[in-house]
Amino acid sequence: MRQLLPLLSPAMRPDAAQLQQALALYGGPFLHGFHLDDTPAFADWAARRRGQLERLAAHGLQRWADQLEAEGQPEAALAPLDRLLAIDPWAEPVQRQRLRLLALSSPASALRAFEQFEAELQKELGISPQPETLALADSLRRHGVRSAQAPGISRMRLADPAADGVTARPARFPPLERRRLWVLACDLEPADASQPSLDTRLPGEAAQVLKAGADLLLAHGAQLHQAEDGELLACFGHWPAHENALQLALRAGRALRQSIPDALHCRLGLHLGWALLSPGQPGLDAWGPLRKQARRLALAAEPGQLVVSDAVVQADGGLHRFSPAVQGFVVHELAAPAHGAPLVGRTSLHWGLLAEWALAAGRGPRAVLLYGEAGIGKSRLLAEMASAVRQQQRPVLRLCWATGAHTLASLPEHSRPHQCQLALQALLSQMEAAPGPGLLLVDDLQHAPQPALDMLAAWLRRAHQPWLVLLASRRPAAAPLAGLLAQQWQVPPLSAPTLGLLLDGVGLQDVQAREAVIKRSDGVPGFALALARQYLAGGDPATQARVPAPLWDLLAARLDQAGHAARHVARCAAAMAPVFEVASLRAWMVQLHQATADHTGADHLPALLDALCACGVLEAVTATSDAPQGAARTRAYRFKYTLLREAARSLWPDAEHRAALAPAGTSVKPALRRAPSFG
Repeated sequence: MRQLLPLLSPAMRPDAAQLQQALALYGGPFLHGFHLDDTPAFADWAARRRGQLERLAAHGLQRWADQLEAEGQPEAALAPLDRLLAIDPWAEPVQRQRLRLLALSSPASALRAFEQFEAELQKELGISPQPETLALADSLRRHGVRSAQAPGISRMRLADPAADGVTARPARFPPLERRRLWVLACDLEPADASQPSLDTRLPGEAAQVLKAGADLLLAHGAQLHQAEDGELLACFGHWPAHENALQLALRAGRALRQSIPDALHCRLGLHLGWALLSPGQPGLDAWGPLRKQARRLALAAEPGQLVVSDAVVQADGGLHRFSPAVQGFVVHELAAPAHGAPLVGRTSLHWGLLAEWALAAGRGPRAVLLYGEAGIGKSRLLAEMASAVRQQQRPVLRLCWATGAHTLASLPEHSRPHQCQLALQALLSQMEAAPGPGLLLVDDLQHAPQPALDMLAAWLRRAHQPWLVLLASRRPAAAPLAGLLAQQWQVPPLSAPTLGLLLDGVGLQDVQAREAVIKRSDGVPGFALALARQYLAGGDPATQARVPAPLWDLLAARLDQAGHAARHVARCAAAMAPVFEVASLRAWMVQLHQATADHTGADHLPALLDALCACGVLEAVTATSDAPQGAARTRAYRFKYTLLREAARSLWPDAEHRAALAPAGTSVKPALRRAPSFG
């Protein structure tokens, strides 16, 4: 498997045959079925090694499948996908990719494969497929099983062009996109200058150090791009974006620094910037300037330091403390919690949580779930409760499922679901041993797999300790957890007057700026605060009109959920009027001569829009349009949030963006007579 690690670096540019040859060396789980009696240390080592090799193989298999698909070999790409599913049969992004490729040759086979997966998922885990998978299956049922020649679905080619009378052409990826990337560089050199450099040491010794560092970066969700010549180079937020990319990158840097042997000096640099990338390509050359800047920061750092650029500080949003360095800034620990804004519009929820705390302290364990959109204020309410409980000198435990952060000193912090599940298990065990009362906070519960939810439900059934379990998620709880909750409260958007009080609290007094913040934030306090701070920082109007840096990863992660083709539809829709119809969007995409318009049939654009709705990017509305026969009520769409639309627009390269936006408000747009009404 050591042969595979260099191939995973885009600098190597391996073809599908090279990846296939290297992956042939992975025959399955390491030492599967082998054990030694009374040797727990060996068992732990074997388990760790088994997991490392499995992650490396999965990374290579995914890249092999993507390479084959990009080369126009969808049938060949099914083989690595099948091997991926043998490693993790419940990986729904892989399942969806397999269904899309199957549908190219046989939509009926793809639908049967989905139905089999759905049945196994319900039988083994007791849950339903994700909304994106259900939307894809619904598209197959409605459009893909009419005959053996029915339109198929793939990532970039969602229908047979011949079905619309268009001359078939090879599938190609959409145009370049502007993407924001976090690039982490790690430079390793001997602590003793008289010793040989890492790249001139014995090959086995150098490979061992770099391999351990590469495994650690992969465990933190990085895209590894180099592990050779005494240097590690990785990227965060690149296909797909991650809403917590900064926290993952900084944690990966700290963990990497701690893992390097004392005989080596470790210098790290983290830079943030924009690059033009193609969805199907690694893009190493495209983000070369970002890589160079990250390397400069690493070389300028003192041994053991992590130095970041000014762009990273701006995107941090006050989460960490920084101090100036020769180049850039040195990152320190998390900043002390200081929200800098009043808690407005949440009085009833806050008092309700305090009442639940009192009930748990007096009567026994209780669980409460807060659910709502990202940025709506769930984490702020959790923080307020933690502060109130600490003032009573009571224990507060915490686990964030999105980042892997927790309050356990005995476990490392990783964002991998398995590691988070281990942390949850340890926290529940700690609660059983503690007399209480106490508070357990679990944030971003929507990322938790079903086994973790079952574990939490089992603890609530048997526990008698006076603990309040406070959960936060983007969606309501499902069985079996839902039946064990004392309360399940939705955190709603704030009204415009309440947002005004929030802006008073942060000192934004400019009337025009306040109106812009209220309009662009759509009632989401997290959005409003980021926008207000951007206006308070000053700058030219173009800078103030951009998506705030701390929010971009969150919005980009939402856009990436539905896949490349749907995201391309979203950025085309962002160039339309705020409310648009399917026919107008289709005509606009044809007018732009984009790849998706070339290969998307008339029936499949609605399916892609439905997938974007399922991901929370768009929402369907009922609108009234002008027609020769008189006014008609039609189905239309709009972005769920103004900032999501702005983020989708920001994906366009500048030149294409200017060309695209000019006609959007004139010749091709829905003729809406009034604002849409909700049905």
